Amino acid sequence: MTTAFFAAACLIVLNCFLGGWELIFNGSLVDWMNLCYICIAGMVLAICDTPFYPNFKFREDVKLFVCKYINILTRVTGKGATFIFLGSALLSAMWANESGGFVKFCAVIGNIFVIGLGGVTVVVGVMKSQKLLKAKTLLYNNNFETVYDQVMRKATGGQAPPPGAGMTSVQFKDMCQEYGGQVFEEMDIKGIWQALSTQTAWRPRSQQNNQGSNDMIKFSKEDLQAWVYDKGFTLL
Repeated sequence: MTTAFFAAACLIVLNCFLGGWELIFNGSLVDWMNLCYICIAGMVLAICDTPFYPNFKFREDVKLFVCKYINILTRVTGKGATFIFLGSALLSAMWANESGGFVKFCAVIGNIFVIGLGGVTVVVGVMKSQKLLKAKTLLYNNNFETVYDQVMRKATGGQAPPPGAGMTSVQFKDMCQEYGGQVFEEMDIKGIWQALSTQTAWRPRSQQNNQGSNDMIKFSKEDLQAWVYDKGFTLL
C-alpha cells in the first residue's frame, strides 16, 4: 500500500505543477499560493512513502518531523483523510480556475484516484481499529494482568521477566491472536505501537533504542495497561 501512497502523492505534486503553471501567468496569485501549499503537503507525503533510498538521511529527517509535528499522518485513518482533503481541494481549485481541457482532464483523473485511495484507506483504518478494540475487550475479559504474565514468562522459560523488560512485537502479536482473538499483520504492529506507546517515535534513536523496526519495538506494561483499561476507542 506504500507504493499506492507514493503514487497518489506524486499525482498531487504533478497536478499542482500543471495547475500552478497556468494560474501564475493568469495573475491568480491567491489560487496559485493555495496550490503551493497543497504541493508542499504532497511532497512531504511522497518523501515519507517513497520506495527509493530507504536509508537516505533526508527522508528519515522528514519522517521524524512528521512524527513530531504532524502525527496524524502516521495513522492509517489520518493519512486517508489527508488524501481525501488534498485531492478534493486540488480538484476544486483546478476545476474552478483552469481553462484548458487537458489540465481539467488530468485534474479529474488524478484526483479521483487520490480521493478514492483516501476513502479506501480510511475504511481500512477503521476496520483495523475495530479489530484492535475487539482484541482489547477480550484481553480485559480474560484478566489482562494474568495474560501479560503468562506471555512474558513464555519468553523467559517460566521465570518472572525483569522489571521494564517490555513486550516485543512478536509477543504482542501472539497475545492478540491467542487471548484477543485477532490476527494482526507485521505491518500493523508498528502502527499499533505508535498509537499506544508513550515512547514517541520522534525522539533521538539513542533515547528510544532504535525502536523503528518491528524487531526492536517494545510495548511497556504501563502503556498496555493504559490501553486495555481505557474505555476509549484507539484510532489507527
